[in-house]
Amino acid sequence: MSDETNQGQSKPAASHPARLTQYQLAAGVAQHVELRNVLLRNMSAKLKMPLVDASNVIESGKTDASVKITPAYSLDEPMLVLNVVVGFAISVSTQEEPSADVLELGAEFELSYGLDSPPPLDHRDALLSAFAHINGTYNAWPYLREFVQSTTARMTLPPVVLPVFRVTPDRGARVGQPSPTAEGPPSDASKVN
Repeated sequence: MSDETNQGQSKPAASHPARLTQYQLAAGVAQHVELRNVLLRNMSAKLKMPLVDASNVIESGKTDASVKITPAYSLDEPMLVLNVVVGFAISVSTQEEPSADVLELGAEFELSYGLDSPPPLDHRDALLSAFAHINGTYNAWPYLREFVQSTTARMTLPPVVLPVFRVTPDRGARVGQPSPTAEGPPSDASKVN
């Protein structure tokens, strides 16, 4: 018996997407792309309390960070380019009750991927949505971490270090839980026109 699975032009993720996990769908696209460019499209930072108070709270380590992630994609089929836009909204707050907002940060990254062939028409949206949600977020995460750490330092705050972003086949995409904590991606990717 020879092992010919996944060789040649076959794209296994396209066959039965209802039976595949988001991770498997994303992997079906990932094997056909190469990251070409990362662009910071938008950024924002807003201090929500006096600088001295914010510095003291962050320095104490008694903060929580929540991260809302909104991935979207567009496909330029003639050029074989997949663009994934990942928006991040980060809110840092105190752990004390009642919780108080310390800092809000936002960033939007556009990742351009070259494709070696167009994705199959069958289940294209499911494949590209899964890829944007998992791989797009995973690929943008280091840029977000650098943005958050350097921006908080430029605001003369103690640097805020986001946790590692993990992708696991059994649980999908999620953000690690070291302090400050963060919540994983809440929604599927949408198509942008």
